[in-house]
Amino acid sequence: MLMVEYSVGLTTYNCEVEARDFVNSFEVDNRKVELVVVDAGSNDETRDVFRQFEGPVQVETRDGCTRGEGRQHAVEIAQNDHIISEIDPDVQYSGLGAVLEAYEGIDEQNIALLVRGNNGLIVAPTTLLKQYHYRPIQYREDHALHDRLYKAGVLRVLGPPPSVEENGDMRVEKVQLPSGDIFVAAEQSKDMTPLERLSDWYRDVQAMYRIGFSEKQIFTHNIRTMLPHEIVITIPLTVVALLNANEDRYSDALAHCSDELYQPLRHECY
Repeated sequence: MLMVEYSVGLTTYNCEVEARDFVNSFEVDNRKVELVVVDAGSNDETRDVFRQFEGPVQVETRDGCTRGEGRQHAVEIAQNDHIISEIDPDVQYSGLGAVLEAYEGIDEQNIALLVRGNNGLIVAPTTLLKQYHYRPIQYREDHALHDRLYKAGVLRVLGPPPSVEENGDMRVEKVQLPSGDIFVAAEQSKDMTPLERLSDWYRDVQAMYRIGFSEKQIFTHNIRTMLPHEIVITIPLTVVALLNANEDRYSDALAHCSDELYQPLRHECY
């Protein structure tokens, strides 16, 4: 079994408290890692906190960068041959070492390993993510990458879709790994104003359209993933967002059939 050193790509913005918790608790079963932090221009102490990490760390500022731009820049400057990406500093992880053990046990070369979920992650050769790069967008940059990797036949999925539970103000996702271990990603519910949430939904719809989701898929997604009162709000919002989606669509995005895209138990990838 191959034992490797990893870079951990992080995109950040004004998350000083979360950064401190991350630095104090991040654990990959004694593997050597470097943190690669791409900050979008924080005006708090986020960057200084990450520099306190016990191990190699790179911290760069790219004012106003999108998540996709930040994730890809982390890939480009990573020093190690393998990278853990889509890690978020405001999420508490457990069982990450078992995910890496599964990755290290893959026989094929140049394969990415995906753990699904709202707070999932991807582990891959760094050169692979330089080839199949993140789109420079703020929303759905992860889905766009996963789809392109899947279409190219270089993506493996680890475990079933996560189970999700609410624990106080925490959203907890659990994935049963083939080894029997449990991967856990726990995120505190975001405190957003109604206007911020509406803006978030609006931009998300436009991003979904841009990376190749059909109008039917977008409406299906909203209906299947939102609460009844949210659906009432988001249907007209979705119509408006689609009517104003003026940016060019990516032509090589979705690898999924529309009937299976939101049926993860029947589909190999999602």
